[in-house]
This record gives sequence, structure tokens and C-alpha cells, in this order.
Amino acid sequence: MAPLRCAIIGIDGYGAVHLDAAESLEREGLIVLRAVAEAFPERCREKLQELGSRGVRIYDDYREMLRDEDGLDIVSIPTPIHLHVPMALACFERGLHVMLEKPPAALVQDVDRMLEAAERHGRLCQVGFQNIADAAARELKDRLCAGAIGEVKEIVVRGFWRRFDGYYARANWAGKLRLDGEWVLDGPLNNPLCHYVHQALFLCCPREHETSRPLTVRAELYHAHPIEGEDIVCARAELEGGATVFTYLTLCAPEHHPANISITAETGKAFWTSGRYELEGRDGRSEGSGAGEGTLALIRNLARAAAGEEQLCSPLGATRNVILHNNGCFSSAGTIRPVPAEKVQRYTSQREGEEGEVLTEVQGLLAIMEEAARERRLFSEMDVEWAAETPTVQLDFDAFDPGPLLG
Repeated sequence: MAPLRCAIIGIDGYGAVHLDAAESLEREGLIVLRAVAEAFPERCREKLQELGSRGVRIYDDYREMLRDEDGLDIVSIPTPIHLHVPMALACFERGLHVMLEKPPAALVQDVDRMLEAAERHGRLCQVGFQNIADAAARELKDRLCAGAIGEVKEIVVRGFWRRFDGYYARANWAGKLRLDGEWVLDGPLNNPLCHYVHQALFLCCPREHETSRPLTVRAELYHAHPIEGEDIVCARAELEGGATVFTYLTLCAPEHHPANISITAETGKAFWTSGRYELEGRDGRSEGSGAGEGTLALIRNLARAAAGEEQLCSPLGATRNVILHNNGCFSSAGTIRPVPAEKVQRYTSQREGEEGEVLTEVQGLLAIMEEAARERRLFSEMDVEWAAETPTVQLDFDAFDPGPLLG
């Protein structure tokens, strides 16, 4: 195949990962990087100068780039959440395939807008859920689809991470529900740990390239950091086909634990974390390993799919279900409840490598979350004094209004 002509909107922050991937794929002969648009050139001036010296055209405004660059094939969009929709729609209108960072959008109706535009213009849209390209995840998915342990009954998602205040200070949208009139809904549900909720819906779906649709959800959302969004999540969702997904996420853990997914099925169980899986069934126990190449693999797959050689591994349509699930969590919770101040510890770390960083922890949180995950319960169903009961929400809507979250 002839190299596809590529552009990137934003090379600072996570955009550097997309740029590295594009440069690797140039060396493979799959793409040629024609242009980049960077709204904050002062943050990466040296890299922009180097790109310019290689003939890559540099723009401050992505709209100008799309207008002036004829003959592009693919545009990569590793920008903040609230910018995804207008940028992707502009690319589709120009007849371009899109590599869109996760989550595709904050609201399910915006995913639908992009799906409609991509279909109308006959373009592809890959979403940056890089764990989908994980070799171990693909192998486990194949085995589950083949019925290795029968029909999936329960899935438990655990994501216990820690984040410094600096994580929220890095960008004006971090930890925000809304910015400049646009919904962001930034938190573990929609941003760092969204990968694993999506992965659970992918692994438990009996159809090879699809995710399971959630039908109902009940969720409790809390925050301990001084932010608008959530940093603690517990949720229960019923899926088409009868399986139940239990989700337990936090960015307030005292230690960083690799996120993982446990699956219970008719005749066995499975476990996945990035790069490896275990499966135990009637035929005994087996395991597999194999990490993916992350964003590099997704852009490579998009280039080959655009050439008609492969099928997209993380298409936009398959990501709608995780946004529907997350919108339902916000709807069920109704608000982001603060953890009582007496339960919250904020302190300056003295650990090597993180000296001076301010951390936020919640008294006994890890034990609470582990117990909740073991017993498949929400916090309000346990002896957690600061938890608040919430209703179950039917996920039969095509549009979500997060307005009540702002009180």
C-alpha cells in the first residue's frame, strides 16, 4: 500500500505519544507525516522546529490546517475531551479518517453525532482504547467467544490508582465537569480508568469485535480531591445477555495498583490485566501473555483498515456502550458527593521520586473497595457511613443532560 498522508492536532502532552507513533509508522512506510497543528507552540518549540526542518508544515490552528492541507488521509486527535467532537466532525467534513483519543466524547449524543458524520462521509474512526490491541486481551476474547468457560455471568473491574495535585494542575480541564460551556466530565470514569470499563464490556461480549450494551446502572460517585469531578466510583450495571458488571475505581489509593478485570462464567473464571491473562475452566488452568504497542498499534491498524487490509480493532461504534454506561453512572449518582473532611488526609509526600507532591487519601478506602468488590456490593449497601444510596437508571436514552451534577 502507498503511505497514507497524516496530520496531528496537538503534539504536546499525550500528543507526543501520537507523534512518536506517527514517526515509527513513517519508518515502516505506512504513513507520511505532512502537518501538525499546535495551539501552544511555546510548549514544544524545539520539536516543532525539528519537524519543520523535515518538511512537516506547522500550524497554530487546526481549522487552518484542514483548510490548507490538500490530500490528507488521516488526522490524529490527541486533544482534551471537550475538543474531540468539533475536531472530529471537521475532519469528517473534509473526508478524512480519524484517530481519536479516548474517550470519544463526554456525552452519548455526541458519539452519535460523530457516528452519523463518519458514516455519511464514508470515513473510519478509531478510538484510543489501546488495551483493545493488547495481545493477551485479544487471545482471551477469542477464547471467551469460543465458549471456553461458558456464558459470562459477572465481571468485576478494579482500578485503584493514586494521583497528585499536580495531575489536576496540569491542564485547565483536569478534574472539571464543564469548561467554557462544554462538558468534560473528567474523572476515572471518563478518563484514565475508562480503558478498563470499556475493556470489560469488550471482553464479556460474545461477538468478536463488539462490546456489550448496558441496560441499567446504579452508581455512587464521590470526590476527596478538591475538584468538581469524581475520584471514587462504585457501580453495578446489568448488560444485555444477563451479565453484571461491577466497577470500583479511585484516584485516591495509598499505593498504585495495576487495574484488572475478573470474570466469572458458567463453567469457570478468567482474569485479565494489561499484558497477561489467566483462565480456569473444566479443562484446567491456562494463561497467556503479550502486551500491545498501544497507540502505535491502533494507528497502524487504522492505516491498514483505510487501505482495506484490516478491520478496525477499536471502532467508534464499539465505544458508544462505555459512554452510555458512564452517562448512566452520572445520572444515577445525581451529584458528586464529597467525602467528609474528617475521613480525608491530604499531605505532602516525602517518598523518593515524588518529594513535594501533594496527595489525597481516604481513611480505609482500599479496604472498603476490596470488600465491596469481593461481595459485589455498593458502598451504600455496606457499613460505610459517608455513602449515599442512589437509584437504578434505565439506559434507554439517546441523550444525557449532566446539568444536575452542577447543583
